[in-house]
Amino acid sequence: MEEAIDSILITNTQLEERINELGAEITKHYDGKPLTTIILSHGALFFAADLLRQIPINLHVDVLQVSSYSGMKSEGLLKFRSELKETIRDRHVLVIDDIYDSGFTLSEVAKHVQKFSPISVETCVLLAKDRPGQIGDKPRYQGFDIDDSFVVGYGMDYNESYRNLPYIGVLKPEVI
Repeated sequence: MEEAIDSILITNTQLEERINELGAEITKHYDGKPLTTIILSHGALFFAADLLRQIPINLHVDVLQVSSYSGMKSEGLLKFRSELKETIRDRHVLVIDDIYDSGFTLSEVAKHVQKFSPISVETCVLLAKDRPGQIGDKPRYQGFDIDDSFVVGYGMDYNESYRNLPYIGVLKPEVI
């Protein structure tokens, strides 16, 4: 698996340090407020698990299974493969995703979540790309800004492979 990686973009140590910082920022903002976190599955699971352990406040956790990618390309249609289990009415909501790429997924999820009358909806991503044509608002909380590379590891995949790498890496072009 490691032989398919062209370069390591973000090490495990860098991930841990930044996630600790994000946890502190989020804790400060939501302390004493009714908070529900919504994890977008599957890509954000690794990030969210580590992040939530750094937020020592009372919160609820829910998961939405959504997808818009096949291989390296977004299909331009967000598929909701599950629904919320928890009520978010009169609660603050923090949507946690792995990457802000086109902005499509987060924008569509935020619209969907707004239908359930939360107090507020904010977003948090591990990685944010700076690309022309992004839609929706930039995430309130961002771990790292990256260039427009296709990345894997730490929950992110290429055709469901490479999620379990403990770092963020760029695949070799011949693998894709």
